[in-house]
Amino acid sequence: MLDLDFEVRSKVSIEDVGAWKYSQDPSTQILCMGWSIDGGPVTVWKPGDPAPDWATDINVFKKKCKTVRAHNAAFEQAIWANICVACFGWVYLEPIHWIDTMAQAAAMSLPMSLEDGGAALQLPVVKDTEGRRVMLQLARPRKPSKDNPKEWMEKEDYPEKFETLYKYNVTDVESQIALGNYLPPLILKERWVWVLDQLINQRGVKIDIELAHKALAIIDEVELRGVKRIKEITNGEVETAGQVAKLLNWARSKGVVITSLTKDSVAETLKDKTLPPEVAEVLYLRQMLGKSSTKKIIKMIEAACLHDHRVRYTSVYHGASTGRWAGRLIQVQNFPRGLPDLDVDQAINDILNMDMDQILYKYPNITDVISSCLRGFIIPEKGKKFISADFNAIEPRVLFTLAGQEDAVDIYRKEGDLLS
Repeated sequence: MLDLDFEVRSKVSIEDVGAWKYSQDPSTQILCMGWSIDGGPVTVWKPGDPAPDWATDINVFKKKCKTVRAHNAAFEQAIWANICVACFGWVYLEPIHWIDTMAQAAAMSLPMSLEDGGAALQLPVVKDTEGRRVMLQLARPRKPSKDNPKEWMEKEDYPEKFETLYKYNVTDVESQIALGNYLPPLILKERWVWVLDQLINQRGVKIDIELAHKALAIIDEVELRGVKRIKEITNGEVETAGQVAKLLNWARSKGVVITSLTKDSVAETLKDKTLPPEVAEVLYLRQMLGKSSTKKIIKMIEAACLHDHRVRYTSVYHGASTGRWAGRLIQVQNFPRGLPDLDVDQAINDILNMDMDQILYKYPNITDVISSCLRGFIIPEKGKKFISADFNAIEPRVLFTLAGQEDAVDIYRKEGDLLS
């Protein structure tokens, strides 16, 4: 068993783009790699050192290691594939070769972070706060100065910080070994589910980048026009839809009783047929400009790999406490249902081909339309199809079934018969 942990630096944020695109960025570099075989002493490899023999010869790997273990192995796999293999010529390791202690912890309903998981089990895990602080310093570009114009903290300038980083790396590997050795392995069925999860996540989903950029341009234009209109209606008292206090005061000056501008509050207020037309228009504009779809589209563009426009690792195995997958990056699990009567294919075609004035004339509610089309931003390869489905009330159904409460399960069965 090989235990492995990388420390890296990059100009991009892993939270913004995800581990796979992060590892492909030209600025991303390995600072060190801590490794241990069968729980032995931890060795720290640094770029420029000779490569370990197991890293360059698959037969040696199979003889000495057989499998490689990491905490949040998605990150280590990304660094391994896109830097160690692509740049150093090391052997490629399929997901079947990897074990993830984070997945093991999640399967036991334990905290998913290495530190918190070890603490929950009262393992001899050292909390290295100074090491973490130094790691974060070295992982990001520094602000160049006249005395030191370098973009990064380099080893020759900050040797003590790099020594602290190497010790932190060793501690992480030792903590990982302690956690991995304590936790039971995934049962065989779940092991194969995890491997399949990694294969699917590494393949990723393809984004229609042209559609994403055009939709974002439309939303930007709608926001410009919407803000301009809000200023006109309120005579400059309210300058943006985000000025909650000013907007509330203006609405109250028009005799409208409204206590908040939450989504539900605005929707409820707009039902009032006696609402002054100018207040109704401003509230509608706020409603239209506050769509979360904008963030999803930005994330699609941000996280899509440049060479194939695929977003990878959009889900986390056992990320929810119930055992379900958790969403990451573009959050495919919580796309809006959308407008019920919208012809999505036609709307997407219009977004791609109509000019700005045409699209805004045809779809006065264009932000709702774009939000309804979000699933169509994820596209299959030629000759393939995507099928979108969801299990209705899956968790209570399973719970009632496991509890043997068939009368409760029958309620859902009858509901299904009515729907069909």
